Order: sequence, then structure tokens, then C-alpha cells
Amino acid sequence: MKTTPISLPNPGHALVRLLTLAAIVFMVVPASSALARDAGTVVAWGDPPLFVNCKATAAGSNHTVALLENGSVVAWGAGSSNIISIGTGEVGQSVVPPGLGPCQAIAAGYVHTVALTANGTVVAWGAGITNSGTDPNLGQSIVPATLGPCKAIAAGQYHTVAIQENGNVVAWGAGITNTGTDPNRGQSIVPATLGACKAIAAGWNHTVAIKENGVVVAWGANSQGQCNVPVTLGPCKAVAAGQFHTVALQEDGTVIAWGDNTYGESTVSATLGPCRAIAAGSLHTVALMENGTVVNWGYNLYSQCNIPSALGLCKAISAGALHTVAIQENGSVMAWGQNYASQPYVPATLGECKAIASGYDHTLVVKDSGTVVAWGNSANGKTTVPPTLGACKAIGGGRSFSIALKEDGSVAGWGSNLNGQLTVPGTLAQCKAIAAGNAHSVALQNNGTVVAWGLNSNGQCNVPPALGPCMAIAAGNAHTVALKEDGTVAAWGENARGQCNVPANLGQCKAIAAGNAHTVAIKSDGTVVAWGAGLTNSWTNENYGQSLVPATLGVCKAISAGVYHTAAVQENGFVVAWGRNDYGQTSVPATLERCEVLAAGNRYTVAIQASNACLGDLDGSGEVGSEDLGLMFLDYGPCGGCASDLDDSGEVDGADLGMLLLSYSPCS
Repeated sequence: MKTTPISLPNPGHALVRLLTLAAIVFMVVPASSALARDAGTVVAWGDPPLFVNCKATAAGSNHTVALLENGSVVAWGAGSSNIISIGTGEVGQSVVPPGLGPCQAIAAGYVHTVALTANGTVVAWGAGITNSGTDPNLGQSIVPATLGPCKAIAAGQYHTVAIQENGNVVAWGAGITNTGTDPNRGQSIVPATLGACKAIAAGWNHTVAIKENGVVVAWGANSQGQCNVPVTLGPCKAVAAGQFHTVALQEDGTVIAWGDNTYGESTVSATLGPCRAIAAGSLHTVALMENGTVVNWGYNLYSQCNIPSALGLCKAISAGALHTVAIQENGSVMAWGQNYASQPYVPATLGECKAIASGYDHTLVVKDSGTVVAWGNSANGKTTVPPTLGACKAIGGGRSFSIALKEDGSVAGWGSNLNGQLTVPGTLAQCKAIAAGNAHSVALQNNGTVVAWGLNSNGQCNVPPALGPCMAIAAGNAHTVALKEDGTVAAWGENARGQCNVPANLGQCKAIAAGNAHTVAIKSDGTVVAWGAGLTNSWTNENYGQSLVPATLGVCKAISAGVYHTAAVQENGFVVAWGRNDYGQTSVPATLERCEVLAAGNRYTVAIQASNACLGDLDGSGEVGSEDLGLMFLDYGPCGGCASDLDDSGEVDGADLGMLLLSYSPCS
């Protein structure tokens, strides 16, 4: 946390005179020094997006959508790419159309998203932009040309429903037939006698509507009785549909549920009390009580029913297949349960850590004990740390796999091995560093030689024969970077954005990092240089400014490159980040303490705070003493980013000296 600058004590003060004399004696102390490298707490920021002005949310299978107060729509999680890849669930459901305009409502299906614009137009994207009749393209995103203005929308697994301005219900996508084969269960065949409606909900393969008089009608799949509306059900004001169960909120605020009850999802507590909103996940149910508290019940394998202790009073709720989302009274969003991209959510019981790494959408840390902990997108088992792994000293995260450097110098990995990235060469000797690219692994052996294996589509595993001994390595999407023992940098592999074109005048360096298509280095004097994608911030062709090093950055000691952003730790421990920031990945928290190391992922950043380093302990001795005062005098004057610049003003001056004197004692 940045400390407010204070005035320098009276130069005539006895303590000042004494310490100044001591500083002269200790002028021989080296000027370059950093905070002690001890274990610290982990802080993360970024995806989900940073906003506190939401009025509605919708949750799909592995993606979440938010409607902001200004009518704009934000989505995150699965489907962040519009390169259709059905096998991975990446079908563009989180890619909001650029010309969407202000909206009044949103809905999220299994792998598609629907929005109701301010003028009543329905827009849909993600899966179902074709009606090929194969999963998941069943036409659920093909809005009927004759639909006209609408006032309500809903999205099921593979079908979409809308209420037109006149109250008529229209449905499309899966279920336009009732052949009885999944997913065609007639959920899109609106009953001819339905009449005008005021609310709708779409489940896995069934649809529910509330008529203008409050009567509930359901149709489609009924294998678990989810369409058997209780005869005792009174007039309702809201409905929700899960995979095999249905929930209704009666006009008097009581909640009624029916259908499948295997996990208790249809068992409403008698003590629930009056509610104002309901939501249904795949196999769990959520209710928002009149007093603003949230209640969950049903299937809980992914803790989707474990209300976070930090959750305050809420004003809206939604439920995905296996996760729950709530909007608090202040408009901020909180989610829990299975989360496709939960990497910024640091486990509460994590404790102090000494190493950190980021994959595309998962995070790994090495605890002070050497134990590895991982969280985030669990696909391919990349966050499932082997129980027999043992103590480790470093980790690396690829797109779909994880690797670790054990204390004995051996390398182990887990997750996807589709391209052989986990097949550690049998000839690999003891190592001192590792790195993980998109689908390739790199190791630095104790003798300084580099070994790489895995996907080699761009030659990223072809280590140059004349490379020579190295002291550090980094891996990008499809390129590899090495820092040689003489301080020079070498890079090979994909070079479409110039990420392997090491600047001719770069000189000697002390640290390197590799992003998706850009490379970063810290020179021996602490200045940062970047090249490759992002030399402009035009937001096209991967140009998000990730290689535009801020002119005010100052001297740095650590660097990390995410997919489209870069983050650095200055010598004073403060973090600076730049590049793509649509998810807040470069918005460094104002409360972040001084850091030693950090890692940048796809749309988030993680750092380890120096937990036991106190302000002014420049030599990391555990106390602020005369040695630290001597170091500060050596840096006196303009010194952006240096450790002695305690107030981060860009200059070591009297204010910094005063701050050091106030901390003059052993660190607590």
C-alpha cells in the first residue's frame, strides 16, 4: 500500500544527526538492493470484468453475462473466442456483437447468449447460428425474421424463447419437433391455446410461461415431471427452469418447485420466507429473499450452493449449470461454484507462497512448504495437482497443462498431453528453471543448456545448436526465449508479429518474459524493453499496446507477459501493468502491497506480496537500520522505480528519508 508522503523531521534532531553520520560510514554498501525474497500472500485481479454498476446477470453452462446500468452487455468465461470449436465449448457465446447497442434484458443458454435491445429487437450469438441439426447448432441463435418487437426473452440448452409486445410467445431452435429424442422434446412448440403471457423461462429441454392472469403453463420434456404444474399453484410472478425441475415464485412471495428432486433441488424449505426472485441451475435452485439475502439448495459438488461469507445484500440472482451469480446492492457482481475462468479468485486458505505462474485461464502457486496449489479452469485436469507430486520450487502453466520443477530438479506435469508437452525427455538432467507455452514445455538444465518438447508447429522446440549456456527461459504461445549467461537474449519459433526479432541494440539483460506474440526483457540497468505484437494500441491484429512500455515505468526487477498485456514489478515493489484491459487485468489494485513476483495470464494478473518486508528495509535484513539509510543516500535524487523511492514519487528526497526514519526499527 502506498504511504502518504510526510515532511522530513527537523535536520537538527539528534536521531537525524546520528543516522546521517552512520549513513556516511556505510556508504560502501552496494547501491542496488531489493526487498527480501520471502513467502507472501497472493493477490489477483482481472477477469471477471471490473464493474460495479450491474442491473442484471445471466449464467450459461460455462459463461456469464452482465447487463450494466447504461444498457451495455459484458460477457466472460467460455466462448471468449469466436473461432468456432465445438469440442471445447468455445463457440463465441462470450463475444458480444460490437454494434449491439443498449439493451434491456439478457439471457444465457448452454452455449449461446441472447439480448433484448432497448427497441425490443432480439439478438443472439454463440452456438446455433446455423440449423444444421447437430449439437450444438440447432438454430437457437437464428432469430426469426418475422419476430418483431419483444418484451421478454429466455434461453434454454439449445432453444430460445421470446414474448412479443402483444404477449404472444415464440420459440425457436431445438424442440421444434417432439420426436422424443434429445434435444427434440417439443420445447419450442408453443401450445396453440397459450394466450398472452407476461413471463417465460427455458430449461434444459422444456419451457415455462406465466400467462397474464398468473397461471403457469409448461411444455416440452417431462421425464421427471418438470412440466406437471401443481394444481394447487396460485398466481405467480416469476418462473425458472433447470435441467429437470421447475421453480415458481407466487404472488405472495412463496416459492414452489417440482420435477426432479434427486439432489433436493425441488425441496423448498418451510422456513424460507417471502422471496422476490428465483433462479434454477442445472440441478440446484437459488432464491433471493425479500430482505436481500441469497439462499441456495440442491446439487453442490462444485460449491454452487455455498454462499460466500463476503456476500452482502443482493438485488438480483442467476444460476448457470453449475455456478451461481448474484448482484449485490452496490451493483457489484459475485459468483461461486464451478467457474470456467475462476483464476482471479485466490483460495481463502491458501496461506503464504513463494512462486507463482499463470496459464491461459488457470493459476498455480508453490506454497512456502513446497506444496503446489492450482485453481481456475479445470478442463483437461490442469488444476488437478498429482497427490504424489511432492515438494516443488517452480511451476509453469500452459493453455491446457501444468508443469512443476521438483526440489530434486526433476520435472513433472499434468493435464493435456495432446502434443506431448507432458512427455518429459528421458535424457533430461536436473533442472533449475521451467516454462510452459501454449502446448510446449521448456526446461533449463543445471548446466545451462535448454531443452524443449511438445508442439513444434513453428519450431518453438528447435533449440538453436549454438545457443550456449543460459540463465533464464520463457515460453510464449508458439515461441521460446532464452537469456544467455552473457546477458544477451535469443528467441526462436513463431515470428509473425516480430516476437523473435530481438532488438539489435538491446544489450545485456537480467530478466525475460514471453506473451502470446510479444517478448519483454529487463535490461541490466532495470529498464524494460518489449517487442512483437502490441507496438500500437489500435486494438486490431493483437495490438493492445502490450509492447508500449510506459515512459514513467522506472527501474524494474521482475516482469511477466500475459496474452495481450504486460506487468512489471518496480524496484520499490510497486506493480505497473499495461496493454489490454477490458477485464481490468492492468488495473492494479490501489491496496496492493509491495510485491516481489507476479504472473500475467489471459485476462488477469496475479502477484505475491512481500508479507514481511517493511517500508524502508532496503537490504532485506529484516530491520530498518543504518545500512538502509546509506542505500537511500546513494539513490538520492531522481530515481523512478528504485527501492529507495518509498512514496513512489519518481525521486528519492526528504519525504522518503522521513518515511525511512519513522520505520527505523526491526520489522514486525
